[in-house]
Amino acid sequence: MWSLLDGSTELDSIVIDVKDYSGRIGYVVDDLRFKDTLIDSTGSAQNRIPNIEQFIGKLHEKGIYVIGRVAVFQDPYATMVHPEWAVTDIRTGKPWKDAGGAYWLDPDSRDAWNYIAAIAKQAYAVGFDEVNFDYVRFPSDGAISDAVFAKTASTTKAEVIKDFFSYLHDELSPLGIPISVDLFGQTTSETNDMGIGQIIENTFPYFDFVDPMVYPSHYIDGFDGYAKPALHPYEIVKYSMGTAVTRAIAASSTPSKLRPWLQAFDLGAVYTPAMVDAQKQATYDVGLDSWLLWNAGAVYSKAEVMEGAATATSTAR
Repeated sequence: MWSLLDGSTELDSIVIDVKDYSGRIGYVVDDLRFKDTLIDSTGSAQNRIPNIEQFIGKLHEKGIYVIGRVAVFQDPYATMVHPEWAVTDIRTGKPWKDAGGAYWLDPDSRDAWNYIAAIAKQAYAVGFDEVNFDYVRFPSDGAISDAVFAKTASTTKAEVIKDFFSYLHDELSPLGIPISVDLFGQTTSETNDMGIGQIIENTFPYFDFVDPMVYPSHYIDGFDGYAKPALHPYEIVKYSMGTAVTRAIAASSTPSKLRPWLQAFDLGAVYTPAMVDAQKQATYDVGLDSWLLWNAGAVYSKAEVMEGAATATSTAR
């Protein structure tokens, strides 16, 4: 990691999991100034990253901007401790799980909202420069018809998620905490909520950065006329982010909030450094100057992040 953040590459930021897909927080806070009773009573903290404040301090010494990622509603841990916060299975009355076996916090649970806000405030207090929210959506797979949500029948999923966006802004922005949100890549071109509650226009008033995950491999075959979208990284990213820019302007927002997640993993094609660079170039060509790279194994080659023809604020996770 350190060799990629030594000034010889485009990278000037890093994303670190605060709360990951397991629902566990990756560090234990010992300083009484930063302790939180809701987090402590839930017991979600694990000492995966010892001395988190010192670790972030070392990154800051190198001029690195440190983003803390919070996986929001997918949370197998908190749903077991607080089943009253969970999406419920209509058949059993117990927490519902998706096709992959993961449990979800109910997106309309105010107690869950308070818990997420507490995690974000603590992360900022220990030194993270920005808090990034992922899995801010309703579940998308599994026996959705068996899932019972707290929202009323007259309330849409998009309204629930928008209300949560507004809540985060009201809780965190007055404290000076920069916040960002990850979205499905298809939100750039789809105008409905795709059944998960995400509509890109609903993010612009509330976040400092909006991060669509425009991985070409995740688009269906035939998208925008390409039989295999993964084989066309420049075209897919340019189309998706160009559409997002247009929608941001139409919503009277600034396109500079847009910061796409780009593909740095093999799926649908072997992603060479040239294919990663093509996505970056597509981002620049629609007028944006920042991006993030995603590889599930956190394995990045220096060739993928070497200085290109344009200057960018960029991040690897």
